Amino acid sequence: MSLLNSEENYNNKYKITSNYCLYEIGDYLSLEEEDKYSDTNKDTERVVGGTAAPDGAVPHQIGIRVPKEDNWLFCGGAIIEKRWIMTAAHCLVKIKPKDIVAAAGTNVRRRGGTEYKISKFIIHENYGRTSFANDIALILTEEDIEFSDKVKPVKLASRNIEPGAKCLLTGWGYTNQKGTKIPDKLQWLNVTALSVNNCQNQLKAFQKNHPFTKKQICTLTKRGEGTCQGDSGSALIEKGEAVGVASYNLPCAYGVPDVFTRVYEYLDWIKARMDENTTKI
Repeated sequence: MSLLNSEENYNNKYKITSNYCLYEIGDYLSLEEEDKYSDTNKDTERVVGGTAAPDGAVPHQIGIRVPKEDNWLFCGGAIIEKRWIMTAAHCLVKIKPKDIVAAAGTNVRRRGGTEYKISKFIIHENYGRTSFANDIALILTEEDIEFSDKVKPVKLASRNIEPGAKCLLTGWGYTNQKGTKIPDKLQWLNVTALSVNNCQNQLKAFQKNHPFTKKQICTLTKRGEGTCQGDSGSALIEKGEAVGVASYNLPCAYGVPDVFTRVYEYLDWIKARMDENTTKI
């Protein structure tokens, strides 16, 4: 899961900033590149360093697909209510609701599950396209999401998580550090949350353009494990609650912490935006 410049053409794979490669997690390969790599080494597919999640093991997981591009999937999301999905703001900046569908109930990247048309995006009004501050958004589906054993909402964070908390991240992003392999099945990985001070120290080189704040969470296990492009918007889970939204990395699994939007800091915003729009449904 990684940072791409949202202001530029999404097909630009990276930009160079202060001698570091920064990627948006919503970055993607062309269909030709994806087809080339998706059938390679399927037995070793990983969210860099992760493993394939069992079918139905992550019932809140949403895949955001583009039907006109052969169901190309570029970001993830999490079901939080019957018509509401939580994701990253940067996933939605360059597209329109009519361009995408939300796929629920499948671990497979570009097929299966039930697809729901989208009524509306609600992007945080103070989202920073350069800083990635307030990188959170809501998606309103046109109809109720049908719940089942494989499709369920996730609870939102009931508290701020502590440093050292063991968390679970999921996604269909690149499965290697070079960003050349894409998994067919949903990947998952256990990671550890760091303190705000630790995150700021480890991300010190990036503070000017991407200041890390208490409204974010960073996680790290070791080099060779972490998020990569395509994982954006998926929920970081701790004790069954969505505590983070995958935002960016610097870069994929190179021993630098991955950054998530801290859900607990946005509970009031989420409730207010849902209440405002539920009355119009």
